[in-house]
Amino acid sequence: MSLFLTTVGLLLVVIGGASATFVGPDDTLVIGEKRVPERAAGLAVRTNPAITKFVNIDLLVRAEAEGGVFLATSHRVDTDSLLGGRRYYEITRMSLGDVGGVVTEGPRATRRTLRPARITGWLDRTTGSPEAELVVPLDGTPLDVVAVPRRARDRVTFTIGATVQGAFWIQVTVAVTGLLMLLAGWGLRRFGRSRSQSAASTDDDAPSDPPEGRDRPASGSPASGAPASGSPSGSLSLPRYPRGMTSDAATPSTAPIVAAPAVAAPAIAAPVIASALLASGATATPTPAEPAADASAPGGADAERKPQWDKRKIILLAVLVPLSFALKGCAVPGAAPETDRVETRTGMTLTEGQELEPDATHVYAPEFVSYPMWALIASGEPRRLRLVTRNRFADRWQTEATVRVRGPLPSTVERAIEPNAALVRRGDEVAWAVQGWWESGEITGVRLDRRTRRIRERLLADGIPVWSIDVAAPPTGTPPVRLVEVAGGHLAVLRHTVVVPGARLRLTTVAHLPTAGRPRLLGTSLAEVS
Repeated sequence: MSLFLTTVGLLLVVIGGASATFVGPDDTLVIGEKRVPERAAGLAVRTNPAITKFVNIDLLVRAEAEGGVFLATSHRVDTDSLLGGRRYYEITRMSLGDVGGVVTEGPRATRRTLRPARITGWLDRTTGSPEAELVVPLDGTPLDVVAVPRRARDRVTFTIGATVQGAFWIQVTVAVTGLLMLLAGWGLRRFGRSRSQSAASTDDDAPSDPPEGRDRPASGSPASGAPASGSPSGSLSLPRYPRGMTSDAATPSTAPIVAAPAVAAPAIAAPVIASALLASGATATPTPAEPAADASAPGGADAERKPQWDKRKIILLAVLVPLSFALKGCAVPGAAPETDRVETRTGMTLTEGQELEPDATHVYAPEFVSYPMWALIASGEPRRLRLVTRNRFADRWQTEATVRVRGPLPSTVERAIEPNAALVRRGDEVAWAVQGWWESGEITGVRLDRRTRRIRERLLADGIPVWSIDVAAPPTGTPPVRLVEVAGGHLAVLRHTVVVPGARLRLTTVAHLPTAGRPRLLGTSLAEVS
């Protein structure tokens, strides 16, 4: 047992100490670095999706270029839109001391062609001269790291590392646990040596003849001082109490008492064992002394060996419990689980919406596989819904329409699910109903809001006859119906073109399609097409 504790303890001390020294107090492990080749000078650098496909770990990325560098992280849908079909350097290989990649084909992706600092929607971004650094938490979200040098002739040096929170102290705990195991092994060896010495001393000091007042050996046994048949001459005969006698005050024993020397355990054993038992929920209770078991009795030998095994288990508990408690709350880093779900990106987050509308309260946006994208930004008082679109990640968000609404708005959902065929048909039915109402003034199955009625009334008051109003589909490339999931239903953004004598008007209608109940219009915008 002592050999096992010593061997394992030494191994843990070496591994834990070396790992703690390598990781350092900042919990960072540098995997490797790569300076892009000459033919990739001035090009953007991007990580391959396999580099960031991990969970429960923070990726440390450091980029360096002589003239300065732009470093950012983006969703994979955005990265594909920005760099798809262009020439850039892609980091495809990452192992300890070995980081490498390839140069793709296409038009050059440089700072001049990308203008990365002007793009909105980066998950995180920074700049530095000559070095910039980002720590990217990896949780399974498909994202990439992009570095762009400022000058066209600069070559980027890309360094990749990993940061695991608490890694340094975990390794220190491993080393300390190994040290405790070494001390436990040393204690067992010392304890065993002391017991052997005590047993040898007892055998040497034991009398060969029974003292006076003791019974003689029973009949059939050899007399004291005469060697027993079948036994070697001069063997020791240990004193025994006569039958019916005990070593109490009433019948004091005259046998010489040989006191075993006290064995002192290592000073650290008591607090370690007590701490382990307390940590595991056990409490220390005094145990009354019991008479020693007779080896000749049934199970006597096992009873003598059992306390030794219990001590070994306690020592194992003392050295393993601290390690298990240290690792108990640590999330295990590893590869992200495989999934069949298509990688999508929310059209716009609330943070992005507040960059366009500082007082934005809601952002309604579906999930997109690729560009173009759209979103509704709710803000202001009175309430406004701003419809914005973007064709590429490198483009700015464009305002397509602003609709004033009254009353409360539905809450957003964490992840909008793509509408099914039945919802699409329902949205088309509402769009046809709105088109018929603008042409005839009659509508069924849809509740109208007061503002929409007033807009049509003002149009007729300007001298436009009812029979001359023609409502057509929106321009080519503009979806007539856009749907986004909200709490308790969907919002529908309807687009029409209203043709009246001498003008073409852009009609934008926002309708709420509840899960149960009739659809209702929230607001309408009618603007002249320039």
